[in-house]
Amino acid sequence: MKIAINCRSFLARHYTGIGRYAYNLVTSLAEIDEENEYYLYCRKGLFDWEKRLPHIGKRNFHTKWDWAKRGFEKTVPNADIYHAPSPEFLPQTKAKIIVTAQDFVYKTYPSVHTKDAIETTDKQMREIAKRAWKIICCSESTRTDLHTYFPETKD
Repeated sequence: MKIAINCRSFLARHYTGIGRYAYNLVTSLAEIDEENEYYLYCRKGLFDWEKRLPHIGKRNFHTKWDWAKRGFEKTVPNADIYHAPSPEFLPQTKAKIIVTAQDFVYKTYPSVHTKDAIETTDKQMREIAKRAWKIICCSESTRTDLHTYFPETKD
């Protein structure tokens, strides 16, 4: 299979929680899977010199930069799976989409988030609920919140 993983969350030198999760996912897959082809996908500006993906060092792992904002389908054509390690606006693709939901803290504690952030994240999650083939929840609590806040989500 041809599996693309959005790696924007670990472009920075210091990983956030999601960046650490995505990096550990990629390095763990590199240790156990030699059959599938992996494409570490990321949009990057031409002069973003500071942004780098770590070298995985496996023949079945490839870096795919979307330098000119051509889009996912043109950068990684014919992918079977697209994995977003965190909620995002999804690319137009024929690939099966998998998204990891870390938490719904913006719903649990809306007072510490801007109205704009809440609306944007809600819009992303409604799209994900409709289009994702699978949603990975990092805990049972997150899974419960997903079904509570977005009951249209497939199980």
